[in-house]
Formats: sequence, structure tokens, C-alpha cells
Amino acid sequence: MRPLHRSPTQNSGEPIFSNRSQMSYDELRHYVRHLKQDSDPMKVSIDWSVIDPDLMRPVEHSQMAGLQVADAVASSLFAAVNPNRFGDTEEKYATLLFPNLYRHKDTALGYELKFWPGDLDALIAQNPHLAGFVKV
Repeated sequence: MRPLHRSPTQNSGEPIFSNRSQMSYDELRHYVRHLKQDSDPMKVSIDWSVIDPDLMRPVEHSQMAGLQVADAVASSLFAAVNPNRFGDTEEKYATLLFPNLYRHKDTALGYELKFWPGDLDALIAQNPHLAGFVKV
């Protein structure tokens, strides 16, 4: 998720995403509602008192500096896992970001990072530098 903005008139946070033309925010809201209603609380540790899927909304990244920072981070991570036209990945930025990722039980996966769709084990086999996402 992109930075969380708290509305001064509500107890719930307002998850704000950088607007992307090919992203279905209705599908994303549906997915978050599914997590809220059907997830095993032992596996999903989201504080639902502060996340309201109905408040999720996209904003043009030019309208919020925080979204520009989030886009830069997302682009860095994208370049670390997606080969360019020459078949190379750029691990430098992701490597610099690793120490700053939030972790729970030594993993950043599922908290700040979602590889969606995709199999992280297969990505790590092709790009060993990605192992840093799992353990430090």
C-alpha cells in the first residue's frame, strides 16, 4: 500500500494509492474486503480498526509528495525483479532499501511487500539478491 493518510474526522486510515490507469481499484477494494472478512487472524495481522477498504482511493502522484517517494521505491523494487530489455535486473536500489523495510519475524514479505502475481522462490532462484527480502 501507499502511504496511509489519516482523516482528521475519522478513526480509520485512508489508504491512498498512486493512480495507475491499468489498476482496478474496485478489484483491490474487493480483495481487501475479502482479507477482512475471510482471513485467518493467525495469518493476517492487519489492524482493521484503522483500515477501511471503502476509504481507499487513487490520487495523481503529482498531487502528493509521499506518493512520489512511494513510486520511486516501487520502481526500484520493480527494476530489481523484472529484467530490462537486455535481460538484466538492477539490484542496487533494492539492496539499499532492504535495511529500511518494515519486518515482522525477520521478513518484509506480506507487510511492506507483495509479489503479486508471482512466485518469490522462482524469482530468488533467478535473482539471488532478492533473498534479502526474506531475511536480513
